[in-house]
Amino acid sequence: MSKILIKVFIKQEKDIAVRHQYGILSGEVGIVLNIILFILKLGIGIISGSLAIIGDAINNFSDFTSSIITIVSFKIAAKPADKKHPFGHARIEYISGLVISLFIVAIGFQILISSVQKIFVQEELVINAYSYVILTFSIFIKIWLYKFNTRIGNEIESNTILAAAKDSINDVYISLGILVSILVSEKIGINLDGYIGLLVAIFIIYSGVMLIKETIDPLLGEAPDELLVNNIKKKILSYEGVLGVHDLLIHSYGPNRIYVSAHVEVDSNVDINTSHDLIDGIEHYFIDDMGIEMVIHLDPI
Repeated sequence: MSKILIKVFIKQEKDIAVRHQYGILSGEVGIVLNIILFILKLGIGIISGSLAIIGDAINNFSDFTSSIITIVSFKIAAKPADKKHPFGHARIEYISGLVISLFIVAIGFQILISSVQKIFVQEELVINAYSYVILTFSIFIKIWLYKFNTRIGNEIESNTILAAAKDSINDVYISLGILVSILVSEKIGINLDGYIGLLVAIFIIYSGVMLIKETIDPLLGEAPDELLVNNIKKKILSYEGVLGVHDLLIHSYGPNRIYVSAHVEVDSNVDINTSHDLIDGIEHYFIDDMGIEMVIHLDPI
């Protein structure tokens, strides 16, 4: 199904220019599936009186909102650079990933509070076959959505979509926990709704905090990947006429928005025009083949 959706909605799968189309597709799929799950779970939650199912429904509505944020962020990120934002708008993806992570934590605390209340105020659950069907359906949908968003997130290296994928697998654990608690409660005659909800809430909060850390690091300006640094140095040094490279600086202004500056050493006895052409060739290679904007300072030695 993932392959079909990508083939239908995405043209030139490997073209970096259609990155935002992947993000929009992910958001649109999330909107449709999460609003369906929200309506189904809210209805069955009200009928059964299960606070856990109602909380799960609210969680799906939060995911629906997150999908809208994803679409908006990718539309903004696709805007070209302007005078106020000379390096583009791609960092908005990091911000939207942070917002989604905060949503996850907020939902976790909401479920935690409701679960504690449920433990102290026991209520009889009215469970029917529809509860099992809808929760099972939700689990399969969220597993598929997790795989779908993980594939797209890895394809375009998007923290926003990978955060949404992580949220989907969290939803699987929520629905699975609720399903197990209902089954066990019916067998032993004790309402475990609140206890299972408490465990699920702690797991969600932990996952959200880890996601916040992952999305906030690029915003604060984390050190560039060591492998990327070494590969850039090796490529520059591979050119005939390059004697050395130093003062290499790498700046990330969002996914696929890398800017590099470096001092490249050349033989001072070589004609300056020849050395200039060499530097031009290196800069053109990085922008054309790797999508990296590079500015090189010529250092004759």
